[in-house]
Amino acid sequence: LTLNNFPNASQYSTNIAIETDDPQFDRILYPVTAQRGIVTQPVSLTMGEVGAAPRTMSFIVTRAGKPFQITKVAADSKHLTVSFAPTKTPGEYRVTVAYDGKAISGDYRATVMVSTDDPNQKLIEVAVSGLVR
Repeated sequence: LTLNNFPNASQYSTNIAIETDDPQFDRILYPVTAQRGIVTQPVSLTMGEVGAAPRTMSFIVTRAGKPFQITKVAADSKHLTVSFAPTKTPGEYRVTVAYDGKAISGDYRATVMVSTDDPNQKLIEVAVSGLVR
């Protein structure tokens, strides 16, 4: 497996299959994930259908093996408030996105921007979408 085909930050998941001669466990699957750079999990936030009530969502920002710092978080919508905190896992942060429930009816789209101290990934953008009723 090579990540050269994935030049940007990304995750690639697959399974390794091990064939055995044991009739009860003739095939064993082992999940493997390879990651390049800082990634978000999930890659975007979908609020679904929302009314006039606030909603809070979150995503994880992570990179295994190489520490980094989030320096700033922001959103391009006045209806979103964004904050972050480290998790118990080293090199991982939880970004919390709070929707205020006050957007006009219709298709809602916004972007959360995560700034880091990594010179190769200074800005990570996460799309936020929903349908406001």
